[in-house]
Amino acid sequence: MVLLGVSTLFEAMTNEEREHLADCWLIMQRHWWAYLQLARTLDEQPEEAWKVLLLLIARAESVDLLETIGAGPLEDLVRNHAESFISRIESEANSNAKFATALGHVWLAPTSDPTVQRLLALGCQPVGKKS
Repeated sequence: MVLLGVSTLFEAMTNEEREHLADCWLIMQRHWWAYLQLARTLDEQPEEAWKVLLLLIARAESVDLLETIGAGPLEDLVRNHAESFISRIESEANSNAKFATALGHVWLAPTSDPTVQRLLALGCQPVGKKS
């Protein structure tokens, strides 16, 4: 298995792979503030966070990134602010395939709550689902 162009942990890396891994790790660390800022925005300014999430999804150039957005910040928005955003989430999921893909990686505890039921109907995954 090759992950982002780097050999598995069980294979010796080439010098080029080691350099690539080091460079990418440093890039991530230099921009860690963005993760923290988005988390804070999700808590304190969900309307702004919604706009950022739509930009992230639009700019995601792979399914892997859409999955990460879904399982990360989109899931946080859904878990904490679903009632306020459910109509927009439904509309976006029905008109935006990339958004629907990301939404399919949001995990929720299944309940009888109507909002949760609507989200599950859109493709969110129930926690505890058997594969």
